[in-house]
Amino acid sequence: MSCIGISVLVWLWHHLKTFYRVAVTAYVMAIVAMCTLAIAVSAASGAWLLASGALIFALSDIAVARDRFVAPGSINRVWGLPLYYMAQIIFALSLGGAPIVAA
Repeated sequence: MSCIGISVLVWLWHHLKTFYRVAVTAYVMAIVAMCTLAIAVSAASGAWLLASGALIFALSDIAVARDRFVAPGSINRVWGLPLYYMAQIIFALSLGGAPIVAA
């Protein structure tokens, strides 16, 4: 996850005004920590919903960063918003006790 976070920062860095560099770095670190902990919990429990939600949420944040700092446009929302909402649903499902299985 650290390598991915560093890669995202390298990609964004020359697009960021100095004002945003500290905040974006802190946010990327928080997202990397969230994903790392979600993967660890999922690996320990064998329930991968939480890790899936965290990784999908991180991908949706890349759409936001691309829209805000790299290439603004509606295409970012076309793929970013569905990922965001999917992540929220997965997070909610990960809170349940019994897994949901299609009948």
